[in-house]
Amino acid sequence: MEKKSAVDLIATDAIAEAFALGLYATIPSDQQIKWETPSDGCCSTTCHDNASALARKKGEEFPSGHLLPPIGPGCRSLVVPEGL
Repeated sequence: MEKKSAVDLIATDAIAEAFALGLYATIPSDQQIKWETPSDGCCSTTCHDNASALARKKGEEFPSGHLLPPIGPGCRSLVVPEGL
């Protein structure tokens, strides 16, 4: 496997953030949301704590204090409407 350059890593994180923001923007303001982490384990304990938390209204912080991911380099979690 080829090692990614710093530019590749930054660009990949920026794309992930743009996707997460776009998805978040489509969720109605009164919708209950939940934090989802990918099954491949790329996330931190903080993401898993957020995913273990109860659903909440859009705009309410998760246990980490974040409204939505990503919360750090390599984070690929998403906030999705409850029930998906």
